[in-house]
Amino acid sequence: MTQTGRYFQMEIDPWALILPHEIYVKWNEGHNPHVPKVAEVAKLLQGMKPEQRNVVIERAKALTLQGRLVEEAAATIKATP
Repeated sequence: MTQTGRYFQMEIDPWALILPHEIYVKWNEGHNPHVPKVAEVAKLLQGMKPEQRNVVIERAKALTLQGRLVEEAAATIKATP
């Protein structure tokens, strides 16, 4: 958390939004702050129950969709000098 003026800016780890809490805590202990490799994420997914894995995949898709929406909206705004 960083302070800018009177406001605090909080950064959210996208993995915290995607993974179930108990799995995120274990994951975070060994991986923060580096960006994991595909093989590491695959190993993590393999260790989950199918229901958990499906929830994680749906959360990741939702974040991707929202991110694309923000990028598309930003592209419609003219840059100000």
